[in-house]
Amino acid sequence: MNTGICVIGGGAAGIAAAISAARFGASVTVAEGNSRVGKKLLQTGNGRCNLSHVSPAAEDYFGDRDFIKDVLGELGTTGAFTFFKSLGVLLHSDGEGRVYPYSNSANTVLDALRRELDRLGVNVVTDCRITEISGADGAFVLAGSETIKAKKVVLASGGCAAPSTGSDGGGFVLLERLGVKHTPLRPALTGIKCGGTARFKGVRAKARVTLLRGASRVASADGEVQFTDRGLSGICVFDVSRFAEKGDVVNVDLLPDYTPELAAGLLEELDCGRNLPPAELLGGLFNRRLAEAAAANAKGAGFAALAESAKSLCFKAEGVMPFANAQVTAGGVPASEIGSDLQVGRVPGLYLAGELLDVDGKCGGYNLHWAWCSGIRAGREAAASI
Repeated sequence: MNTGICVIGGGAAGIAAAISAARFGASVTVAEGNSRVGKKLLQTGNGRCNLSHVSPAAEDYFGDRDFIKDVLGELGTTGAFTFFKSLGVLLHSDGEGRVYPYSNSANTVLDALRRELDRLGVNVVTDCRITEISGADGAFVLAGSETIKAKKVVLASGGCAAPSTGSDGGGFVLLERLGVKHTPLRPALTGIKCGGTARFKGVRAKARVTLLRGASRVASADGEVQFTDRGLSGICVFDVSRFAEKGDVVNVDLLPDYTPELAAGLLEELDCGRNLPPAELLGGLFNRRLAEAAAANAKGAGFAALAESAKSLCFKAEGVMPFANAQVTAGGVPASEIGSDLQVGRVPGLYLAGELLDVDGKCGGYNLHWAWCSGIRAGREAAASI
């Protein structure tokens, strides 16, 4: 099988690369290991497909900020709306800036992407796992389930997160064989394993989550915390999980909108001189099980002690949930290994996109936005170089 550009991986970044290259006029083949493209895309946003954010900026990502800013410029702050409008998909945003298809269905997005691949004549080969890349710029040979000869290659096979969708880290293995280095890989946007949470299983609460390491505050985020039998979950937990290490303390502040002094005054006002039992008083603010725990942990009597306890429900971190539970991979190929065109310095003709790069963003559509931006640039640059 001969092609101008072979895109390895049919996820978000790979599809964007294929569309971009084909729109530029190149002949494109997508090699996808699953039975269909876009499997992971269908799971995003709980099936609603949180595919971007209204104002993505380099500060919302981890990695080389100058490099990230440059690649994000591919679409700009409103570019996702323009790109998907070109596919016939209308987008909208929620009150927190997360961007979804107007249909609130990931199937709408994937169907539109697949239609565009068909319209552009992109050859999509499924159940095709590439296990070796050899040859040189202009004459690559990709071996595996199929043998494909290509002038250029875009590797967009995903990271290690959600391996059941095909993102099992195989792309890093291919790169290692080519001598391309990557930074350490770890799960990100995942839950934090903690002891002592099973008794709160199923409870959700508005809170501020702060990660503490000794006397140092490592990271903090506000949002809804979800208590599970194995630890803590929820968007705010996901956002601090990339920093979590075994032995850290996870502080859950159940009254994030109040200082300790204001919280004590609030409790006194709610008590109205009735001398309510502490658990009963806190029960008017949040879940009964959390109220009982905060009351039991109070160090001393009085409203100040009770308020302090409600603002410092602490759990010992035992690590983070594995890649199987993670939304994205932290770590990857650093900017020092590639150029602004996303071409690998030591392997001319090989371009990277998506999660293989040492870039990961906050929860809220940032990582899919990175997939579109990096995919579009890699595909266009590969096509322009032929």
